[in-house]
Amino acid sequence: MNPTPAPHRRVRVVAVIVAVAAVAFWAGRDVAPHLPALIARVQRLGPAAPIAFVLVYACAVVALFPASVLTIAAGAVFGVVEGAALAFAGAVAGSTAAFLLARYAFHDIVARRLASMPRFDAVERAVSAEGRRIVFLLRLSPLVPFNLLNYALGLTTVSLGDYVVASAGMIPATLVYAYGGKVAGWKVGATVRAVQIFEGHDGPLPGRVFADRYFDSPASFPANKVRGAKVECEFAMRLTKDLPRSSAPVKPADLAEIVTFHPSIELAAVRYQPGTGNRATTTFDGIADNGGAGAVVLGAAVTNWRDLAFEGMPIDARIDGSPPIQMYDPHYRRHPLEVTAEIFSDLRARGVDLPAGTFLLTGSLSLPTPIRPGQTLVAKFADFPPVSLKLT
Repeated sequence: MNPTPAPHRRVRVVAVIVAVAAVAFWAGRDVAPHLPALIARVQRLGPAAPIAFVLVYACAVVALFPASVLTIAAGAVFGVVEGAALAFAGAVAGSTAAFLLARYAFHDIVARRLASMPRFDAVERAVSAEGRRIVFLLRLSPLVPFNLLNYALGLTTVSLGDYVVASAGMIPATLVYAYGGKVAGWKVGATVRAVQIFEGHDGPLPGRVFADRYFDSPASFPANKVRGAKVECEFAMRLTKDLPRSSAPVKPADLAEIVTFHPSIELAAVRYQPGTGNRATTTFDGIADNGGAGAVVLGAAVTNWRDLAFEGMPIDARIDGSPPIQMYDPHYRRHPLEVTAEIFSDLRARGVDLPAGTFLLTGSLSLPTPIRPGQTLVAKFADFPPVSLKLT
């Protein structure tokens, strides 16, 4: 029996890959609108979660969903190293599928789409001359649209092998985005029942603080990364040891010996344009953006905090020497250890890992006060070193 000639085998392999890529494209179109909920489900799949995430990522890339969003999600769900590795695997799989679709299935459609883009002619000439090197450099550049490039390169003469090898150029950006999705800590709003009733919430509202939004004092933060920036003074508690996984509620006594206290500042803001459409901005805009945690600044750790009178602790906070920011009455304060135990109980019950270094801002102590570019807030909590944040 004569074996199948090598060219025929290659045709069959390519046909199978294109068919799989086409399925990924149509699946991705249906899945893309539901990606946030889908990623939340993936997180609960246990050992199968990494494989499921790579498949979801690949389908989303083929369907032109922004890859950076998924890479940030990978950092949040799996951590920086594992998240970056999984995102890279999904990006390579998805971009390769898009490349093959453009070359063998959607050639005419993609060609018509790119005909009105003069820059593509320059890319095609450069790739024809130095395929692998040029593709690698294009992958390094954050200015080149990732998803569109996948399809565009399918129309060039670069080989599939060189295209895949050049995917290594995505690694730096993948690491950066995955780090941006790493959760450094948490914040919580509406910890007092009166505030919950006033704002229409049924309990406290926790939100993530991502690693690229956390700073030690003194700190500066670019104003163009947030909208509607306001500053608040807060108490923060930070784990010095991992909080073990368990279904049991966390009690204040469980935390008393494994947390440090930090005077803190929160830059309350959202990362998108609030109040879009014909409606006024509400607290739900902030909730949708992880509780409106634009940035967080932690002061120096206080290890001997257990006898502190948090309810009446004096706080003097001023923006560029202006009159002091108004502090809330003491009856709006709750002991930070009590709040931390309540929120960590909720997070742990939801399967959220709480490793050493995780912090919680336990609720606003001051009236949210607008801050403008060039201004600096300095907050003095009792006799502890001041905490400062400059908006640049």
